Amino acid sequence: MARDPERQHRYAGATYRVYRIDGGAFGIEVTIEDELPIKITSFPTRAAADRWIAEHKATVERQSHRIRAVPTFIQRRR
Repeated sequence: MARDPERQHRYAGATYRVYRIDGGAFGIEVTIEDELPIKITSFPTRAAADRWIAEHKATVERQSHRIRAVPTFIQRRR
């Protein structure tokens, strides 16, 4: 069975939008193509929301390398 070398992390093409919540906090809307947006809320500052986005993008990038890696299988001798 061949693996698809173009397979990507689910969030690889996500877009992020920071918005203000009543009371002064901030939220993030994460949008993935063909799916409903996901909202992450209650960041005390816009800078905290921006940090979360940067960390999430870095995590997706790190995990994307694992998805693209071809696994190595070891055959057992009989």
